[in-house]
This record gives sequence, C-alpha cells and structure tokens, in this order.
Amino acid sequence: MAVAGIFVALFPAVSPADEASRVGLVLEKAQIYLLSQERGGNWEVVPSPTGQRWEESGGQWGGRTALVTYALLANGVSPRDAHIQSAIHFLKGAQLRGVYAIGLRSLVWNLLKHEVIPARPGELPLRQCILRDRDLLLYGMKKGGGGADGMFDYLADGTPAGRYDHSASQYGVLGLWACEEAGAEISDTNWLRIGNAWRRDQLSDGAWAYQQVPGNGHLESVTFTAAGIASLFISDDYLQGGFDPEAQRGVQWLSDHFGGVFNSQSDRLCYALYGVERAALASGMKNFGGVDWYETGMRRLVGMQRADGSWDCGDGPVADTAFATLFLVRGRQPVVMNKLDYRADPSDQQWNRRPRDVAHFAHWMSAVIEAKNDLLWQVVTPAANWNDSRLLYICGDGPFTLDAATGAKLKEFVDRGGLVLCSADGGSAAFCASVENLGARLFGRSFRALPADHPIFCDEAFPSARWRQLPRVLGVSNGDRELMLLVPDADLSYAWQTRSDIRRRMQYELAADVVLYASGRESLADSNETAVAAPLPDRHPPRTIRIARLRYDGAWDPEPGGWEELAAKMHNDNVADLQVDAVVLGAGQLNAAKYPVAHLTGNAPFQWTAAQRQELSHYVASGGTLIVDAAGGSSDFAASAKAQLQATFHSPLIAADSAMFSRMWPPVRYTLFARQNNRAATGLQIQAMRIGGREAVFFSDEDLSAGLLGQPVDGIIGYDPPTAIALMERMILYGAGGMQ
Repeated sequence: MAVAGIFVALFPAVSPADEASRVGLVLEKAQIYLLSQERGGNWEVVPSPTGQRWEESGGQWGGRTALVTYALLANGVSPRDAHIQSAIHFLKGAQLRGVYAIGLRSLVWNLLKHEVIPARPGELPLRQCILRDRDLLLYGMKKGGGGADGMFDYLADGTPAGRYDHSASQYGVLGLWACEEAGAEISDTNWLRIGNAWRRDQLSDGAWAYQQVPGNGHLESVTFTAAGIASLFISDDYLQGGFDPEAQRGVQWLSDHFGGVFNSQSDRLCYALYGVERAALASGMKNFGGVDWYETGMRRLVGMQRADGSWDCGDGPVADTAFATLFLVRGRQPVVMNKLDYRADPSDQQWNRRPRDVAHFAHWMSAVIEAKNDLLWQVVTPAANWNDSRLLYICGDGPFTLDAATGAKLKEFVDRGGLVLCSADGGSAAFCASVENLGARLFGRSFRALPADHPIFCDEAFPSARWRQLPRVLGVSNGDRELMLLVPDADLSYAWQTRSDIRRRMQYELAADVVLYASGRESLADSNETAVAAPLPDRHPPRTIRIARLRYDGAWDPEPGGWEELAAKMHNDNVADLQVDAVVLGAGQLNAAKYPVAHLTGNAPFQWTAAQRQELSHYVASGGTLIVDAAGGSSDFAASAKAQLQATFHSPLIAADSAMFSRMWPPVRYTLFARQNNRAATGLQIQAMRIGGREAVFFSDEDLSAGLLGQPVDGIIGYDPPTAIALMERMILYGAGGMQ
C-alpha cells in the first residue's frame, strides 16, 4: 500500500533558521550553475569517449551527465524539466562501460522509480534500463575467488581478477544498491561476496585505503573508510545481518579521526564529503567523534562556494558542484526518528540489541509513502542535538536510568513538541518499569492504556481495524497530546530488525501511525526549517512586552514550550522581545501596567474564586488585555471558561472584528484533524468581549497553545501552527498598544 502525498516533509532538519535559509540559497545558486553547463542534452565534455578508462572523457563517459542529473533530481528539480528529460533520454541510450558511470546512472533510475517516464520509439523503458545496468555491474564485478573477488575496476569488462580499487568499487556497490532498490533483485550470493571483499581489505586499525595499502594521506583514508562502512552496511542489510564488528570498527576509526580533518585540506573535498554522508546515513551516526558531520561539512561548503555557484576541489567544477549539492541536500532530508544511545557504560549494549531496527523501519516507510529519497534515521547521544526529528526512540531489555541532565533534556525535547516512543525488547518488564518511572519523574503523570478510539489507532494511514488485535500501547499525555508512548509487548525492534514486514506488519504500521501522529499527517515544514527556535544574538527588537501566564488550580500550563517558541520567533523577526512570567491568579500580582497582556489556557474544567474574578475584572478595567484559548480544543475547558468569563465581565462574547485580523497572512487554516472532525469552520472563529470601548478579552474555542509549538501534531482541534502563531502575535501587539 502506498501512502504518497500524505505530507511534504515529516520533520525539519538541524540547521538554525538563518543558516538553513542560506543553505537554500546556496543550493539554488548551485542548481543554476549546473543547468547552465548543460550542452546538447547532456553534460559530457566530449561527444563520444576518447580518453583513458578512468577519465570522464574515456571509460567513464556518461558518468558526468548521470552525476549531474542525480544531483538535480535530488535537489528537487522535476523529472519533467526539459533539461532532465533530455538527460534521461541521453542516459537511456548511452552505451556506458565505466563502473562509475553505470553506478551513477543507476542512482538516477532509483530516483525515477515512482515516475512515469515515457519511452521514445526504439528506446528502452525504465524497467529494462534498470535491469540492464544491474547486469552490467554484476558482469563487471570481480569473480572467481582470490584477492579481487567482489571488487570492481574502472570498466565493467568482465575481467575476473586483476586490478581493482575501493573508489570504483564503492560506486559499483552503490549502483547495485540502487538497482535493487529500484526493483532489480541482487542475489544473496553477490551481496555476501561484496561484504567479504570489504572485510578482507579492511586495515588492522579499522580503516580502508584506496587499495589494499594506505593511500595518499589522511583525507583519502577518511574517504575510503567511509566507502567501506557504507558498503558493509548495504550488504549486511540485504543479508539481514545484525551487529557487524568490522563496520563498527570502521565507524570507530572514522569517529577517532573525523574531528578537524577538513579544517586545512580541500583536495577532492566534495567527493570525500559525499562519501562521509553516505557512511553517516548508512550507519545512522549523527556525530563522528562528537562532531556533527552535516553541520561541519555544511559550514565548510557554504564558505567555499564560488560566485558563480560552483565548487572546485579537484574533480572539476561540474562534478564538485554535483557532489556538494548531494551532500547538502541529503543531509537535510526528513529524519523519521532518532534512536537514543543512553548507556552510561560503553560496554552496555542493551540500548542497541537490534542495531539495524530503525534503519529497516525507515527503509520500509520510505517505500510505503513512495519517498523520492529514503527517510533518514539517526543514533543520538545525550550530548547531541535531538531536534531534527520530533520522534525519539528508546528500547532495551532491562532496567535503565537517565542522569539528571539527560532527563532534563528529554523533558525539554517533549515540552518543545517532541514525542518519545519506547519499546521493550522481548517484553522486558524491567525496561517497562524504568520507562514508567521516567514518565512519572519528568511529567508527574502515570501511563494509561490508549483507548481504542485514539487518533493513533483510528485516524492515521493504517487504522487498527486492519490488525488481528489491538496492541497494548501506554501513553503519558498532557491533555492535548501524547508526551511518551510505551509499547510493552509487541517488540517493535525485533520485528524491524528481522525485516518481518509481512508476518509482523502491525509493528511496522503502528510505528508509521505514530510517526504520522507526531507530524500531524500533513507537516508542510520544509526540511530546512529548524524544529526548535532559538533567539539570534544579532537581533535587537525595539521593545519588550511582558506577558502574564495565569496560574490557577488546574491544568494551566499544558504547553510551556509554545511560549518559548513564540518568544524566539518574535525576537528573530525583530518584532518584540517577550518576557513571559507565571502569575498566580488572585494573589495580587496581576497588574495591567506591568503586564499589558495576560494569557489563560487549559484543557480541563475549572472554576475561579471570587478573588480571582475580582482581580481579572480590575485588570481588564485598568487596560489589560486577556487572551483565552482552549488548549487542544478542549470542550470541557471551553465550557468552564465561557461560564467564568460571563460571571466575571457580564458581557457577551461576539465575533472579534478588530482590524488586526484583516489581511491575515498566512491565511487562516485549521489542523487536518479539526477539519476532518467538523469542529472548525473556515475563517476566523475568535470571539471577543468589548469592555470600555475596546476588545479587551479574546476567546478561542479552538487551540492556539499547542499551535505555538510551531509543528503540527494529530488530535488537536485548533488552528494550524502558522495561523496560531500569527493570531497570537497580533493579539499580543494589539494588547500592548502596537496594533490598533
């Protein structure tokens, strides 16, 4: 079943907003440059091969067009673009002999596998092109045993032994991977041959070089160690391998040598970074040796781009610009989930008994939603940035504890809109107890069984009615959304690790539904937007507005992170700085001169005391503006709030008609859940009470508070995040005298 078009991008990526925007401009310039270099329907330097077997004008002729086409497609250029169409027809008909060229062409076919590509008269259909390239690569792979078995030379000429290198070999492996992903099966025998070849050539310290002996320096070792890591993980996954000690030795070597490796060397840097990116994505590593590989490479590439949009690091500006584009694009793809390495003792592996579990799930979900590129996954440590995914996965088969700092970080992650998914390996009761204790410690709430009508079970792509039985899923909620989920019995990791997507399909579909729940099913956030806003030091807003968050006896603060998001956004937009204070209602602290705007929210019934009503009445009469919203769209809170507001102000709620709501941009829009449940009409539904000749109280039956987090989550009856943010900002400015 394909679920294409559910959302544009699941999760935002790692860069701060201003840097991410800069990367977008960098990629746009690179695209313009690459398109400008197209000549006669391709990017070749000569019309037919004339050079040496290793040169793009000789044995690798056609590879430059394949590389550029692959980079442009990965960067979002439509397959229907005239340049791409010409390149596709060229690549279909080109008689390629080089392993680099055929491998890169296979990557193009993989990106086109969900597209309808009409064949010209006499031209092979796409399926036949994929099978042709698979057979060419298999023919070119060294066979017959011996030291070259499973490797590749420059040409796919069928020579059974002789020369080979790890540069050509990595592109042979990458091409075979692309062919299999596009539907052309590769036998287990061949994947085993490939895996054995890379293990055979691994150096004693865990690295790989250009050939069997160390090559021309540290950067080359990084490049080919990355190639070895990626090749081993590729072969392992097709063989359903578990923990691979050789691959992990390679990862450890890369971690030990990664820091600072690109600070001074630039020779073939773009080629090297593309290799590092593939190793990182295959292994799931967010950091190598504590260094964020994407952040480091991105900053270096952004600073090195030339005025015409190109890079030139030794492979020529066209090839290097394509490699740089692939690095920048692939490092910004949606991350389906992060897996937490929570161990305190390096020898404790219970967090990772099934080391390829999330990798296999992400691959499956990519196929289910027909993603153009694979959805990413990552392993994160407590020290890493978790915010490039809204889903954090924790598994294990025994008791565990998180130290105070990691626990505080997890709570902040959840408060800012994240969701934690926990699964007990083998149904471990000790692991479940640890998770339940963690939830109680961090959120002061107990887990309860999700009801059968929960959005995760009923409203996502895979409704539970299609499963043989409803799995037991426990959750901690703030009343608006789930904060933590625990799957105690279904053993998600085992199903994913063993790629049992047929026999244990429920475990895949349940996790996919959790992913979609966490993203609101329709997240329109581009992958270059940050998940968590942070104040930028170079912004200097003209004023500070103090906001009173009204505290009462009840669920007064279900979404504290939303106000941090809003404050950061208004600061970064140079609108205003917000100073947000919790103010106990009825304690004599609410002063309109100090706090021109007060906010009240909740998601449960409540009642004010006479002292609280009197303080609010005086506050509004003194010029204060009160904003009230039902968090999550809670009807119980809304009913209580309306009754209390009426008892306090004795004024009707009428449709708000202030000029501040005119010409809304973005246009008013509701969450998908709200639209599907018919609770929200089109247009603005905010009401107001007119007191003293002004709209002094604003009231919303629909959620604003969860929307302030900036990212959608399912089950919320309210305005979508961009609308919620825009509405709240306008009401704050109105109340503070900045918008009349």
